[in-house]
Parts: sequence; structure tokens; C-alpha cells
Amino acid sequence: RQTLSLHIDAGLPPVLLDPRRTKQIVINLLSNAVKFTHAGGTITVRAVRNGEDGVTIGVSDNGPGMTEDELRQALLPFGQVQNVLTRSQEVTGLGLTIVKRLTEAQGARFEIISERSVGTRAEVIFPATSMVRGGESKEDLR
Repeated sequence: RQTLSLHIDAGLPPVLLDPRRTKQIVINLLSNAVKFTHAGGTITVRAVRNGEDGVTIGVSDNGPGMTEDELRQALLPFGQVQNVLTRSQEVTGLGLTIVKRLTEAQGARFEIISERSVGTRAEVIFPATSMVRGGESKEDLR
């Protein structure tokens, strides 16, 4: 069992995004967090205002985390970090690569911070230019 925590800032501005791409991003990030967080661990999903007057969607966990070298490897297509958890999981090595590409395709930025034995935080940062202004709608993305 793991604990899932959800934190959404009140009054977040609407964001111009592709719902299908964003859903896949969140699924991939949650899937990684669940897969690599030990029993009794905590996973947090956040949607908050960021310092760029935009919105950040993030998933963090207190799983095993990765070193800088392991993180670089995990961000490569088909890159897999070899440890006791990956050996017991079916891992393709595409999850973070897909997240990065889907994020950038929406004009957002993907950042991931991880520390061995502490956990991982992955964030999709939508800048102010992604916020809905008068007259815009999700249809504008098509």
C-alpha cells in the first residue's frame, strides 16, 4: 500500500492544453511513482501556481530516487536505470521520454529532480503564455 496525496491550489487560472497529451503525461508520471515507490511510501500530485504566473503540475514520491547519472540515463529513449526495483518491473524506458516530448509539444517545460534514497519530483511547467485569456478556448490548440 501507498499513500496518495492531492494538492490543488484554489483559484488556478484555466490553462490552454491538449487534454489527451496532458492525461498521458500524468498517467506516465503516476505510473512511475507507483511502480518505484515502496510499500508504505507517499506519492503527491500537485497543481499549483508557479513563479512564471503559470501553472505547474507535478508528481513527487519518496521512492528510492536516482543519482544524477541514473537520471540522465532514465531520460534517454529506452534508457533504464538498473536497480532492484527495475529488475522486478516491466520497464520499457520510454515513460519520461514521452512525458518530455508531450510537454514540449504544448509549449511547456519538463523538469525532474531526484535524489538517491530521498525520492523524485517531476514537474510540467506551463508558463503564463499558456493561460487562457479572453476569447481563447481549448479548440485553439487544434
